[in-house]
Amino acid sequence: MSRGMACPQPDLVRRLPANRILTALCCLLILGWTSRFVTAAEPNERGLWQLWSQHTTNAPDHEVLLAECQAFTNKNPSDPFVIVGQSLAAWNLLQLGRQAEAVAILKKHLDGSGSPVDAGASSLAKAWLTRLDRERVKAALQFYYRREVRYPRSLDELLAYAPLPKNLAPPRQDRWGTNWRYTLVGFKSMPGLIDQKYEISAAGLGGGSDLAVALAVPYGDLIHVRPNRMLSSKPGSEIVEWIIERPVAAPNDAAAKPGGPTMALGVNSTAEGMSIDYIGRTILIVHDNYHWKLFVRPAG
Repeated sequence: MSRGMACPQPDLVRRLPANRILTALCCLLILGWTSRFVTAAEPNERGLWQLWSQHTTNAPDHEVLLAECQAFTNKNPSDPFVIVGQSLAAWNLLQLGRQAEAVAILKKHLDGSGSPVDAGASSLAKAWLTRLDRERVKAALQFYYRREVRYPRSLDELLAYAPLPKNLAPPRQDRWGTNWRYTLVGFKSMPGLIDQKYEISAAGLGGGSDLAVALAVPYGDLIHVRPNRMLSSKPGSEIVEWIIERPVAAPNDAAAKPGGPTMALGVNSTAEGMSIDYIGRTILIVHDNYHWKLFVRPAG
């Protein structure tokens, strides 16, 4: 080392008094723990349950329910359940005939690349948007029929129909990217008139493709299961035993009694037409092609 050059200073930490080092370490630990606590804030299960309970009334007031959905979203802007509240709002908007507003919400849910709840919202959005798209196909078919006094032999024929206005051109596929199921069925009593009647559906919805029929279903009414008990309560690997509520004939009894087989399912499982999206501390969330449905978490 050349003469006149200052010697390297000891490490900063080594120069600090022991009590200051301990204080600094404690502050770092506290900050790290606080940050972890904030980012791991639990979703508002109680608030969502209250919102769900309002949707299961016998005579729902859709204006009131829509306001409650909006209030839930405004109160919990960063909550992972906001997407469920928005989905419920879209359903109420459809019930009120406010389709454009419902479509704007549902289109925001199409991604579904986040949590299982996000994937459930995406599935529901695709189902309802497909039903709305089917109405557009029906409108184009009626335009064709009024001019030709028959329905087209295929949807390709409809889409290639020159007089069809651009604003009536329907989507070629449903929201899952699958071609529509379109068939000329005619009349049983008049077999020669095959092109006077048709059937159209989405492959993923089948008989649930019709918008008016789907809107007439009471909320959550087509999910015929209920949780029985927790088979595993390990965080992140919870398993629930579900009872399939089908009427089965009891031995030596002509009357049917409620009951059915059981199945063990966790999050991201699908069975009996429904998917499990969330198993929380107090509630469970599932969905089918129509609605969400919530349950109280059963005991272990």
